[in-house]
Amino acid sequence: MTIKESTENNSMQNEQEKNEAGAVKSQAPQSEAKPSSDVKAENKSTKKAASTAKKTVTTKKSSKKTTKNDKADAVPFAVISSGGKQYLISDGSIINIEKIDGEAGSKVEFDSVLLYSDHTNVSVGAPYLDTVKVSGTILGQNKSKKEIVFKFKKKTGYQKKQGHRQLISDVRIDKITIKK
Repeated sequence: MTIKESTENNSMQNEQEKNEAGAVKSQAPQSEAKPSSDVKAENKSTKKAASTAKKTVTTKKSSKKTTKNDKADAVPFAVISSGGKQYLISDGSIINIEKIDGEAGSKVEFDSVLLYSDHTNVSVGAPYLDTVKVSGTILGQNKSKKEIVFKFKKKTGYQKKQGHRQLISDVRIDKITIKK
């Protein structure tokens, strides 16, 4: 065998291997491929099914009867300011505010009421409402969760880690009263 014949044999073998591999590869996509009209029909049917499912969900939601101004469920609420922060409160709510003077069990009044609503009327102060008072009871004096203060300066190796626990008071709101 000459060099020319051996290269021809090798090239023929390579072509046969490629044809066999190509036949295997070409068969897989042909079996999965669908005509474009079948794909379009399938997409339309899934869209119709999805739209009918959406319609049934909306009909279930619309069958519920709820009213926003139901007086049995209406709980008056207010926004108060204490310690430079604002709190949304209602009767019976418990809030954690920055420490205020008093022992556990003592009564406290908040005069700085920013907003009051009884679900029919809304009163907004400028800056505070004089006609609304909020009374509560101090449940306890505690410390909050530890906050990490980490100071760092790059390139100098300066690092300083400190912790801080803010003093807080737990207050239960007893009553929101309106003076007329």
